[in-house]
Amino acid sequence: MLNRVLTGLALTLLFTLGACENAQKKEGAKEKPPTEATSTSDSAPSTTPQVKTKPETAKQPTQSQEIIVFNPLKPPAGYTNCHHNHCHLVGGGVESYKQVMEKMGATKIIEPPKPPAPADVASPPEDATRTASGLSYKLLTAGSSTTKPTLKSTVVAHLNSWSTDGKSLSSTSARKRPATIPLQRVFKGLQEAFMLMDVGSEYRFWIPGNLTRRPDRGMVVFDIQLIRISQPPSKP
Repeated sequence: MLNRVLTGLALTLLFTLGACENAQKKEGAKEKPPTEATSTSDSAPSTTPQVKTKPETAKQPTQSQEIIVFNPLKPPAGYTNCHHNHCHLVGGGVESYKQVMEKMGATKIIEPPKPPAPADVASPPEDATRTASGLSYKLLTAGSSTTKPTLKSTVVAHLNSWSTDGKSLSSTSARKRPATIPLQRVFKGLQEAFMLMDVGSEYRFWIPGNLTRRPDRGMVVFDIQLIRISQPPSKP
């Protein structure tokens, strides 16, 4: 009888201890805070604005445009000679540098360097000789001959000219090609100037505006070197 009682008490004690242990486990589970979600799908939305980028496209290489250059010293096809801002056409006629460049499609011109203006370009110096017409001149280099051209002569010469403010107007020296000039076709100031010179000489002339084709431009200064008389006047 006693054994049955002890056995019952033991069973009761074991049941009580198991119930207490289960209750403690349940209380511990309630006190533990929920774990934070680590999934990116449950995270809060980002406040940083997202910039949409366009897909990069392959850059096409730009073709370099061909540069066409106009060189007055080497006239293009169809022209015989270029000087004084115009070119002579084969068969006759002239066209300005601008017209020639438009025909060629040129965007650049090679300008040969022109000689600088002389220091006394503004007005004739005191030692210059003055003629009755108002032309002034000064000998720079003595000639090798006493032969002088006449109004009917055609001469070959180098000419460089400037305005009195030092601006270059024309230059055969820059082109390295002398000019052939029938004196009957030039203005009075140049006619008089050439007839004062002998072959091989070089002079500086201050030609007043009234002796030129452009009186409004005022005085023009010329440095002239007479190379030869290519067509002397015929003898009667």
